[in-house]
Amino acid sequence: MQGQLITFVTERCVMPLLPVGPTFADVAPGVDLQRDLQEQATTPLHVAGVRRVMDVALFRDAPMGLAL
Repeated sequence: MQGQLITFVTERCVMPLLPVGPTFADVAPGVDLQRDLQEQATTPLHVAGVRRVMDVALFRDAPMGLAL
């Protein structure tokens, strides 16, 4: 890293790239961190001290009602 903030966002999780490597921060509802993510990865992934479950509204096939 060269002072850049890098975050990987997928349909299953959000992982900022920290000095220790990609680190799980947010996980989608219903995703098992160990089974669905860590066991499928080809590189070691770290787990943040505080993980959050993403809002289920992000995964609905409906307008979110966002307004400016």
